Amino acid sequence: MGGPEPGVKRAVSFVDGQNLYHHAKAAFGHPAPNYDPRALADAVCERQGFRNVGVRFYTGVPLVHKDPKWHGFWRRRLLRMRHRGIETTERPLHYRRVQAPGAGSPKPIEIPQEKGIDVRISLDVVRLASEGNLDVAILFSQDQDFEEVAREIRRIAARQRRWIKIASAFPRAPPLPAAWVYAERIGCGWIGVSMIRALIQPITSRIAESLFVVPRSLFLVLGLTAGCGGPQDHPWNALDAERPIAAFDSVFIEELTWMEVRDRIADGATTAIVATGGIEQNGPYVVTGKHNVVLRATTEAIARRLGNALVAPIIKLVPEGDHDPPTGHMGFPGTFSLTQETFEMVLTDVARSLATSGFTDILMIGDSGGNQRGMANVAEHWNADPPHAGVRLHHVPEYYREDIWSFEQLKELGIHQEPDVQSASRAGIHDDYHYDAIMATVDPGSIRTRERRDAGLFEINGVPLDPLDQTISNGQALVARRAEITIAAFRKSLEE
Repeated sequence: MGGPEPGVKRAVSFVDGQNLYHHAKAAFGHPAPNYDPRALADAVCERQGFRNVGVRFYTGVPLVHKDPKWHGFWRRRLLRMRHRGIETTERPLHYRRVQAPGAGSPKPIEIPQEKGIDVRISLDVVRLASEGNLDVAILFSQDQDFEEVAREIRRIAARQRRWIKIASAFPRAPPLPAAWVYAERIGCGWIGVSMIRALIQPITSRIAESLFVVPRSLFLVLGLTAGCGGPQDHPWNALDAERPIAAFDSVFIEELTWMEVRDRIADGATTAIVATGGIEQNGPYVVTGKHNVVLRATTEAIARRLGNALVAPIIKLVPEGDHDPPTGHMGFPGTFSLTQETFEMVLTDVARSLATSGFTDILMIGDSGGNQRGMANVAEHWNADPPHAGVRLHHVPEYYREDIWSFEQLKELGIHQEPDVQSASRAGIHDDYHYDAIMATVDPGSIRTRERRDAGLFEINGVPLDPLDQTISNGQALVARRAEITIAAFRKSLEE
């Protein structure tokens, strides 16, 4: 037996996007999956006296190379939903090859199939019920596979001595399958939602007290008016508005418009690169933002070689030492340091921002040794209990650690520094040909090219930096190798 019926019934709606759309289409020819899940959930809850405390939407998404139009449609729709507070879960469609009907030997065709959505919904319903986060689970679906979920909800209600109900809302009311009638008998009420008539009416049924009608006109209005708008309700503030100008060619998110970011994600750029640098002392010749300048080169190379990635704003503030008394680089003016706790909080919030935008794989690299622990911690905690379903963090320490400071590659390029030791401060200062060459590919001024030439000091660790063109060429080779190392490790992580 469950507990007493609560005065306020907290309802969470679980929307099987494709199932709901196809039933709406069959019921009254609704032309597209453009309905508003939150508005539909609000309407159902209002009519039943429930308090709507959450909406979750689940759908399969076509692969971009299989169906770019609908892939882009769903990317934009899911982004729009997330901005309206709807939690979304997506799964890539699977494709089954079948022989097309007809005479002769027709070519096989690929039939898209949705996999894993029912399982994900079932797990979320059971989890939220067992955690006490809902009193009513409303399934916007007409899938009989949820019979076992109803049984489990009844067991949870009995075990916890709580009142819990599971209901089904769908856009027509055919004769109820025996399994669903059984669900009512064991205490899990099913609500059939018919959206065919123009007025709200009761439906005659053996469980009529649990049934009601939502008019077709309401469904259409909810579908057509589902927008987020903007402060002035300008059409370009709509998240699915067409971009009015050609896209700019950059992989850096901060250099793109929001529409360009949206469209790149819709086109398959679902990997985001989060890179951490630092602002610290780096000797007398190199700017304090050394690591950030290096990352400007390496992140662009990684993103362009991956082909499906964008670069988040480089995180320039990282742990550099204690403030009082100062330790590490904090002993030098111009250094900025975050506590380890703050650093990890920043990384987490950046990752959540990217997940909200629609990125599904977040590649994390650090150009400094002191950054590695914090990134590893954040990735481990995130992946153990993801705050955004379907989004993974990939910390790739190989970017920093493999052939650190390009120690071996520089020798391959004919660069032999003195002393011949693998150290961040090879000759007593926090500088190296590895850094100078890569930074020169971005901004020769960041290594004080002119000033060092004027002082006769345009060399590092016994290696001349002139001719500058050769140093830049070497720097480009170092960047390419760093990108290769990172991509190989990232792809391995994707397979795990």
